[in-house]
Amino acid sequence: MRSASEGKLTYFHSTVLDFGGMEECSSFSFTFRSTGHYQLQWFREGLTSDNEQQYGRWTVVSNDVLCETLEPTEAPDPTMLRFAEPGRRFRVPVNAALSGHSCADDLVGWERPARGMCVQAAEQSEKDEQIVTEAWAQPPHNVPVREHARYIEIDEDMVEVHMDVIENWPEADWERLMRCRLRFGSGAERWA
Repeated sequence: MRSASEGKLTYFHSTVLDFGGMEECSSFSFTFRSTGHYQLQWFREGLTSDNEQQYGRWTVVSNDVLCETLEPTEAPDPTMLRFAEPGRRFRVPVNAALSGHSCADDLVGWERPARGMCVQAAEQSEKDEQIVTEAWAQPPHNVPVREHARYIEIDEDMVEVHMDVIENWPEADWERLMRCRLRFGSGAERWA
């Protein structure tokens, strides 16, 4: 919904992921202001819950709205939603933002970076500013690959399959199980 009199554009996006009997729902509520700043609140519910708010600046780069988080203009209230750290960057397609509302049954490319779940490698030049790649944090290249390790591709990233998954589940289930582990953890880290 656009409001020219107030100089703002609102955009709502929701995603529902089905993990075979369990669903995770995410919602994103943007307000893009004519001043070049935006506000975002996102919520995620499923096995676990999480939420956050953001304040930042936006600019149009090619067919995308490039968003970068900034320090909030006022000191955050500790009883309210936490604010994203400054420097987080992600791109929302212009057509999606102008539509006012979108929904998906799988993650769209900008959701993870907006939630701070990936590391961006950025290249800046004097001519223009663009994000070259947004990829999951990778282990350092000098980490040796274990001889008997098994890997699968999840969201364009190669992930090592955990040994207990290999030993207890057929290979056809590995991607589903490792996707769930990447999102929610194995549970072991909570009891360490």
